[in-house]
Amino acid sequence: MSNRRIKILFLITGLDVGGAERVVMSLCRFLDVSIFSVVVISLTSKKAILDQYNDVGCEIYSLNMDSSPFGVLKGAFRLVALIRRFRPDIIHAHMFHSMVAGLLCRVVSIRSRLVFTSHSFSGFGWIRGLVIRLTRWFRSADIVFSGSQHPDLNASHTVIIPNGVPVARNESLTPITGERRFVFLFVGRLELPKNPVTLINVFSSMRERRCELWIAGDGSLRSEVEKRIEALGVSDRVRMLGICSDVPGLLNTADCLVLTSSWEGLPMVVLEAGAASLPVISTEVGAIPEVLDKQCGYLSSIGEFPKAMDSVVRDYPEAKRRGEALYSKVLNCYSVDSMIVRHQQLFSLLVAG
Repeated sequence: MSNRRIKILFLITGLDVGGAERVVMSLCRFLDVSIFSVVVISLTSKKAILDQYNDVGCEIYSLNMDSSPFGVLKGAFRLVALIRRFRPDIIHAHMFHSMVAGLLCRVVSIRSRLVFTSHSFSGFGWIRGLVIRLTRWFRSADIVFSGSQHPDLNASHTVIIPNGVPVARNESLTPITGERRFVFLFVGRLELPKNPVTLINVFSSMRERRCELWIAGDGSLRSEVEKRIEALGVSDRVRMLGICSDVPGLLNTADCLVLTSSWEGLPMVVLEAGAASLPVISTEVGAIPEVLDKQCGYLSSIGEFPKAMDSVVRDYPEAKRRGEALYSKVLNCYSVDSMIVRHQQLFSLLVAG
């Protein structure tokens, strides 16, 4: 192995705009090319994330398995062909469907090691949970964000590697002055786990009215969100931004990030908010409580969420203090450099042993 690069195949359900996809793109961009050779295979045709990452420097294939039942079969044959051609040392599957596809890859390439990152703390139905549990013996390692992440489903070799983001020099947030409205920002998919319709209900229930809600993202619940905005009469204070390529720019413009998710893994946007020293209010789900606490952010139930948002508007100096504390925590514990180093160490260890 010392005379050639270690071959890594990243297998992912799709390349839509989401946290798992951004982790894969970061790994592709920052893994040491003198040690690793990388290929990415997406099971579906979704590829919106590539608009934000056009310099990853590796081959990317889409199997289009979302087109039809025949497309699934055709994609499976193409996957087998790609595995035989690339002959990966490591197959790193991200999310459930990719893990299942990774098991097929292991049959084709017995020498490959299978690594699995679920990117979720919950949200598995009993069938998916059973599949993950019964196949853990076929996985060489599982990567989790926290020791409390579905321990009953994990492989015997489980490694804690939190997500990571680039962290620049800390800069204080601009004070709110004059008549400018306070800006709450939501960034994410408009899908059930993110609870976007509830976010509109929460925003409309606030006592403070000198504020706006910006929603950056898209998904199947967009029309329902728009209807709720209209029904609650907050159209003049809610901006639907769609998918935005400049998330750092939004984080630097907004005053507070909000997440009303029903379940999560470790959202990249929370870490990115920390890298921007931006205060965060979130529900207490997934690995978020390990990132946010009374010193670094605001954890709230849905019922208390409007009150938490009101308190941030009324006492923004305290919110800024927590945002700056979150910056320090992200810098020390959740940097992209640390994430890359830990992945490289795991991949090298698996190939060596």
